[in-house]
Amino acid sequence: MVASCPSSSISRATAGASGDSHLGTSRHPPLNELQNFRLVPYRSILAAPGVGVMVGHMATPGLGDGKTPSSINPAAYQLLRSR
Repeated sequence: MVASCPSSSISRATAGASGDSHLGTSRHPPLNELQNFRLVPYRSILAAPGVGVMVGHMATPGLGDGKTPSSINPAAYQLLRSR
């Protein structure tokens, strides 16, 4: 069986993240901008059953403390599970 999930490199570019999270601090725009504009095309993907999401290492202002990278931020996983 082969499965797929939205790529972190596509979402990093689409979401307008700054910097390379493998080389230092990288941030997304604020959560409300992501939800209301940049991530709108992904809503239909996330609505499908059995979809996996690869969580990146970027911090997102407005998500949890806004400083913790999403990959280790409980608020990021809580947000995904609520969708």
